[in-house]
Amino acid sequence: MARFILRGRTFDMEQKDIANAVKGKEPERIQKYAVTIGGKEFPIKQVVRLATKLDSAEFTAHDAYRVLRKIGFGITVYD
Repeated sequence: MARFILRGRTFDMEQKDIANAVKGKEPERIQKYAVTIGGKEFPIKQVVRLATKLDSAEFTAHDAYRVLRKIGFGITVYD
């Protein structure tokens, strides 16, 4: 279990929580950072948005990167 804070809210999540949040969802367009979940590549901000229910404007890609790495996900970087 990983604990993290985004915009003053505390979250406790595991990889399975993240996987459940994106289950049945289609990935949006990847701009630079992606994470693979259930055989699909998702943009990291979409994943964190779905898992936390925060609006994407409330956190940065850097925040999403930090959160997903803390939970144990590998991040793919596209240039």
